[in-house]
Amino acid sequence: MKIKLPFGEIETGKECPCSKDDEYKIKIKCIKTKLHSTYLLIIASIICIWLFSLLTYDHKGFVEQMSFASTITSIILSVLAIIMSITGEGKTEHIKDQLEAAAKEIKQSQETVNRINDTIENSLQKVNDGLDELINELIHYRMLLLKKFQNIHLETMI
Repeated sequence: MKIKLPFGEIETGKECPCSKDDEYKIKIKCIKTKLHSTYLLIIASIICIWLFSLLTYDHKGFVEQMSFASTITSIILSVLAIIMSITGEGKTEHIKDQLEAAAKEIKQSQETVNRINDTIENSLQKVNDGLDELINELIHYRMLLLKKFQNIHLETMI
């Protein structure tokens, strides 16, 4: 989608979700109006502050009042910062408690997993022992069968 601006065109990788071209133009016009309004507001604010300071810089009473007001504002902001840090500390303490509880749960889970692992290892060892016993029995029966076949073979030869 191409956006036409006074200083050039900008190519974006997205397609316009607008269904009609007129709707798209209206939205672009609205965005431009908001942007220009913001610029004008900033410029007007800077000019007002500049004019205000030019008109009041030589009035000693006003300067003293502004100094006093800024001191009071500074004190109020400091008190607010202290209050916010205290409430933030309470939140931090709560988060710390939650982390400690989570760590305890993880430790309990780890112990449970270790117990299960030990149980599985014991079960596997029992299975291996049973398999070894079965193999030994199979070897024993094989030997017995071989002896019987040899005896039968010898009897048939005689």
